[in-house]
Amino acid sequence: MVMHYELPNSQGEVFIVRPNNSLKWRHAKWLFNIIALGMLAIALAFWSIGAWLVFPFVVAELAVLAFALYRTSLKAYSREVISVEAESVRVQQGRDHPEFQMILPHAHVNLQRGEGPLGSGHLYLRSADSEVEIGGCLVESERETLAGDLARAVAACRVLAGSPILPARQPGKLLPWS
Repeated sequence: MVMHYELPNSQGEVFIVRPNNSLKWRHAKWLFNIIALGMLAIALAFWSIGAWLVFPFVVAELAVLAFALYRTSLKAYSREVISVEAESVRVQQGRDHPEFQMILPHAHVNLQRGEGPLGSGHLYLRSADSEVEIGGCLVESERETLAGDLARAVAACRVLAGSPILPARQPGKLLPWS
């Protein structure tokens, strides 16, 4: 899912990229508790008739399920904030706060399409000395739309960079992560 905002005074544009997330953490905990209650009830029934060997396997299955739900929820709450400004493109990645940040002066967009029916493409922002992959959580159509929007925003900001009427953006200000 891509959200797009324009910065005030035409200073640039911001793209926030998040994975599609239909299962919230609170609901994942409820789902786990319901499944665990049912599985433990069945395991206790088997234990009461003497088949105690079922119980450790049920506990192991619940541990794997808990781990899978937790890892999925961590991935679902990640985000990328891409700020396209006149002088550079800033990419921030993380969950609650930026865990990775890269500033790319004179960046350009490079979309590599996947080959074959199951091949997925990659979207890169590149500058002269570095590159960063963005939009890894998007489906192919969203990735292509983001590539077009980013290319348009980068080109528009390059045109505006020569304009003396734009005030300079305050460096170091991060975007909200809410």
